[in-house]
This record gives sequence, C-alpha cells and structure tokens, in this order.
Amino acid sequence: MQGQVGMTSNNPNKNSALDLNNTDGTNTKGLLLPKVVLAGLNDASPLSAHTAGMHVYNTATAGTGSNQVTPGEYYNDGTQWIRLQVNAWELGTNSGTNPANHFIGTTDAVDLATRTNNTERLRVNSAGKLLVGTTTVPTGGTNAKMIIDNGTIKGAIQIKDGSQCDGCIMVSDANGVGTWFEPGNSALGTGIYRSTVAQTFPWATLTQLQTSQPIKLGAGGTYITSIRWWGTSNGPTAFYNINSAYFYLYKNGVQVDGIEYYIANSYNGSPMSMTVNLLATNCSANDVLTIKVVPSIGGLAANSATWYTGVAGTSFRWMPSVVVIRL
Repeated sequence: MQGQVGMTSNNPNKNSALDLNNTDGTNTKGLLLPKVVLAGLNDASPLSAHTAGMHVYNTATAGTGSNQVTPGEYYNDGTQWIRLQVNAWELGTNSGTNPANHFIGTTDAVDLATRTNNTERLRVNSAGKLLVGTTTVPTGGTNAKMIIDNGTIKGAIQIKDGSQCDGCIMVSDANGVGTWFEPGNSALGTGIYRSTVAQTFPWATLTQLQTSQPIKLGAGGTYITSIRWWGTSNGPTAFYNINSAYFYLYKNGVQVDGIEYYIANSYNGSPMSMTVNLLATNCSANDVLTIKVVPSIGGLAANSATWYTGVAGTSFRWMPSVVVIRL
C-alpha cells in the first residue's frame, strides 16, 4: 500500500524502497552493482552526468594525479566520484593494525595536508619533507627534512627540556642529541677566568697559571682558550730578557695543545702583554682545562731571569686572564 518493493519477500521493510531479503531470513545471494569503466574521479562517464547517490563498481585504473581511479566501489556526490573505503581509519579505537598496511597518508605522489578551522597547518609533501606554515619548499630548503615558516613573527620553535635559559644556544653531542647551553657562564665551563694570585714563572720551568676557579667544562665539544697575558720580566737589559715562552693547554692533566710565543724588548720591569689562543677538541662534560707556561729564550746567565704577574717582585699589578669559548 505504501509502494515498498520486496524481492523474494512478501513483507518488505516499511522503511525501505527496495528490500532484497528472503522472507525466512535465509539469504544466500548478494547485491551485484553495475560494473563500469570509470575514466577518472572528475569524469562522469560512462554515465551522462554526475548524479549524487549513484553507486557503481569500477573495473579500471584510469585518470591521472589526484583524479586517478582504481578498481573498487565508488559513489557519486553530484560533482565527482568518491571511492568507498571499506577499511577506513576509525576516529575511535583502531586495533590489530599493521603499519605496513594500515596508515594515514597517500599511496601516490600527492602531499598529505592537515587542517584545523579549514586552514592548512601542516603538510608532508610527496618527497617526505615536513612543512609547517607553508605549502612549498622555500629557497635553500632542498636538503631540509623539516621546514617551519613563521613569517616575520619571532619564536617559531620552542623547546623545553629543563636546560633552557635566557641567551642559551642549542648544541648537540656526538649522536646529534640536542640540548641548551649557556655561553659565558663559568659554571658551565665558558666565560672569563681571572688570575687573582701573583705568580713567578722562572726560566725553563713549567709553571701552572692559577685562575680564580678551575676551568671545568659543563658540556662536550671543542673549546678555545684565549690567554690574555699581562706581566713583566726582571731582565736588566734586552739582551738578558726572557723574550719568548711556551704556552701549553692540558685536559685532565694531558697536554692537548701548545705554542711558543715571542715578545721583543720587554725587560727591567717593563710591562708586556699578549694574547695566545689554544684549542681543546673532543672534550666531555666535567673535563678540566689547565694552562702552563715555560719562559724560554734569553735569561740572565743560566736561569735567573723570571717572568712575573701581579705584585711579586715588581710594581705592576695587572693580572692575566683566560677567556674560554665553546665553538
């Protein structure tokens, strides 16, 4: 009376237009959709026009790019064909998955975009690059795997691991694990170490330069120590002056660098100053650096001439200092 049609059923469901179930529920046959050859998602053929709600089973692989179709069931939304995904990724729990077969992404050379508020926020392009804030790879990003374009707004990246601080720089260990490092902080091994004790450096004698605190490194890497020397010599004339010295850098008591530095015409208590740079490579956290000095060429007779710092044996009160920088 309402126009429902039942095939093999004389009592079709009142909410259906067509009921294909057997009256006794012993169904042994299914619904076979028309098998058609689609030309592409955007092509209505072999139908004459796109018709919303139309279902077909496509038997062809056709079309190009994002309009490609492959064998399977399709329905039409009135503007294009849409493949019916039987094995869809559920919004709730997904169990029994295998990453080789179950994934979110594309199987063709098409980018995967993620949106919120209908605005693209993130994209993984077909080359495997992660793009944030942009849909294209900018100049210079050929080898980059992750690209963030924050326009002219500062603060595109925020990393908090407990080591962050104002003015910190990001460094890595030999395995590429990054962390924050505070340059210019003597507690971390970098900064200025001043000599606060007057010392004597006798000719041909290895003498350690005393600093305000031990140079203990807070992180691994390569460090340059810049020795800013200020002192005097007791040679009475230029002929007897100690006019060179060896500067040595030690790491945990083992020499890692050294250089001989020459200075001319400094004698009889006149001041002399110089800057000497030494390098320590492959350092680890908690390594300790020390500096030793050996006055060399020149001297009174055998070995009586001496270099001085501070007030010891001279009226000059200037002291050496050491600047440690992590490269």
